[in-house]
Amino acid sequence: KNTSAYDGDATYHVLDAVLQDGKEVYLMLPEDEKKDKSLMLPVDSGYTKKEILNAFKSHISYREIVSTQLGVVDGTPAWEIVYKDDENRFVFSYYNFYNGDSLLDPIAIQ
Repeated sequence: KNTSAYDGDATYHVLDAVLQDGKEVYLMLPEDEKKDKSLMLPVDSGYTKKEILNAFKSHISYREIVSTQLGVVDGTPAWEIVYKDDENRFVFSYYNFYNGDSLLDPIAIQ
């Protein structure tokens, strides 16, 4: 359906795909296959982009959401939400794909 790139500790190509049997999955393909492993995540096994954004919006104060993308943090599939906070800083937040828990303290830059 679509593709994107995630550049975290490791670079992944993220594909939103539909398998021949009709099952929707996210394929996480690492740029360095010798170092990182590929992942296949059934979409219904975790939070969708819409669901994670709705949860985020109900709990976090923000000025503007800049981007939301699926990636991998320390081997865990994660949603990365980049937003501007009330002080106009760019903030990077990471949430577990499966349960929505925060994976790291938010990182803010001017």
